[in-house]
Amino acid sequence: MSGIHLPNGIQTCVNPNANRDLNTPPPPEQSVPKTSTPRQKPLVVKLEGRDCLYEMDILAPIATVGYCDVDDNLLMIHQERSLNEVVGVFVWDGIQLGRAEMSKFKALKYIVKLGPGLKNVDVMAAGEMGIAVSHVTGFGIEDAADSTLSMILELYSKPSAVPLENNASTVSVLVGSGTRIRGQTLGLIGFGSVGRAVSIRAKVLGFKVIFYDPYIRDCNIYGVTRVNQLDDLLAKSDCVSLHCSVNEENIKMINDATIQLMRPGIRFVNISDGELIDETALATALHNGRIGAAALDLYTKESNEGILSNAPNILRTPGTAFLSDRSLKEFWEAAAWEMRAFLEDGVMSPLLWYLKNGKFFGIENMFHVCPLKRKHTSF
Repeated sequence: MSGIHLPNGIQTCVNPNANRDLNTPPPPEQSVPKTSTPRQKPLVVKLEGRDCLYEMDILAPIATVGYCDVDDNLLMIHQERSLNEVVGVFVWDGIQLGRAEMSKFKALKYIVKLGPGLKNVDVMAAGEMGIAVSHVTGFGIEDAADSTLSMILELYSKPSAVPLENNASTVSVLVGSGTRIRGQTLGLIGFGSVGRAVSIRAKVLGFKVIFYDPYIRDCNIYGVTRVNQLDDLLAKSDCVSLHCSVNEENIKMINDATIQLMRPGIRFVNISDGELIDETALATALHNGRIGAAALDLYTKESNEGILSNAPNILRTPGTAFLSDRSLKEFWEAAAWEMRAFLEDGVMSPLLWYLKNGKFFGIENMFHVCPLKRKHTSF
């Protein structure tokens, strides 16, 4: 995917598979009379990333799609067209959209947030400013489950260097120090779509799977056992994996007290949210061996530069457990359909499937089944 540089700092995306460049005039048979003023397409901008391949076929007929090079500080944007003409924006997790940032855009009416979590967009402030917000999520489930099992396997099969005496010379060889998986108990905290997908994979490997989720009834169809108390799950598990969203009740649910309930040397995985754990407690447990090894898929400055940066026996990935070539395509196509629905019919469109602040526009309950998007779901 290429981009055409505009004087004002925005670049319009050009689909190499499209019939024509967005900046070239239409073919003669589609040209409007010179006496008429052609309707200008609304400007939609990606604030993160430059590849516009997936969304171009969906949005090109009704909008000009571009990208704007922005780091983590949106307040540094000064391009005139960015501030005065952009109607809709796409954003992942790397940019904060608070009241101050949104107020810089004079024509902004719609924000589409992609991926898990909505912390970087002030949904309430957006609604008060007349800006609709959609949160496109629910994709990458299979990919997140694959990543979780990859992390668990890594924690269970980590080798160690052991000196070996051989003819008066000492060499270092890798001797497997892993633990046999069959018969181990995997405890899942949260049994939504990702947790269930993990359980299916884990059982194939020989894990006994238990789960704790106060919002889910028994799931006997998956061949797993429900545990009614979090304390019981922590005490019975050889490996614990978090698959729940954060709320007021579970912030820092993994802390000094709950870690003491775990089996010594337990393995721990978190691909969900950094606020679910007390990083100081986790680092201490890794140093003293109470937690034998941990894997975290968290994209936070604190995780990369804070107390966990020097902790032993830890595997870290930058918040990408849910991403793959297929899930990325699914995310962008769903986001593009959502943007198109808004541009064509506004906030009352029956095709807005992911709207989060509908109450500011007189929509209390927004749940629509959109055939155009249904085909993109991964579950």
